[in-house]
Amino acid sequence: MGAGRRGYRWAVVLVSLLFLTGCATRASVRQLRTDVTALKAKVEDVDRNLAQTISSVRDTATGLVRQVREVEGLGQRLGRLEERLQGIETSIKDVKGTVDTLTGQIAKLVERPAARAPEAESVDRLYASALIHYQSGNLGQAVLEFTDLIAAFPGHPTAENAQFWIGSAYFAQQDFRQALRELSKVPQNYPRGNKVADALYRIGLSHRSLFEMERAREVWGRLIREFPESDAARLARTAMGARARPRPK
Repeated sequence: MGAGRRGYRWAVVLVSLLFLTGCATRASVRQLRTDVTALKAKVEDVDRNLAQTISSVRDTATGLVRQVREVEGLGQRLGRLEERLQGIETSIKDVKGTVDTLTGQIAKLVERPAARAPEAESVDRLYASALIHYQSGNLGQAVLEFTDLIAAFPGHPTAENAQFWIGSAYFAQQDFRQALRELSKVPQNYPRGNKVADALYRIGLSHRSLFEMERAREVWGRLIREFPESDAARLARTAMGARARPRPK
């Protein structure tokens, strides 16, 4: 009996150990499965984070490439702008040079009237004096003063008028040959002047007074052709229609 009980006890202990061992093994498996599941979750988290990181890096790289291209584009635009600026600077220099030139010319023009004011005053005074002598019948003095005016101021616009009145003074004195010489200087020296038509008419009158009707008609014909609307042309038409005076015997 004693030996049988001891065997039985050992059998119970052995069964208990086996039972405990089996329980331990199943618990380890469950723990292992739990650990594996947690590890897989961590790996998946790592994969997701890595994928997000890669996507972010790609986006950043794409943005950098875009920025590089934009910078390159800006560089090209800056190059074109620099070229335009150089062109503008050149234009500004040209404009500045033109402005400086015009400024100098304007300064000369501003100074010129002041410098020529005494001259203009002298011309006006001399011309007025000569014209007063002419109108009062002091023809000799008028011729002298008109001649002085032309000699002193040959390029002045009044010089043409002075030349016309010199010829007219000789015509009034019935010195028709001298009148022809002086009046002919008006169309010769001042072909675009305002006294050409009047001078041509009086040249024709001088020829007529010298009984040179063909020459008179030639001059009046030129007057009518060149100045058809002038008062002098109207007078010339009338003179050409009048009968010529007979030459004195």
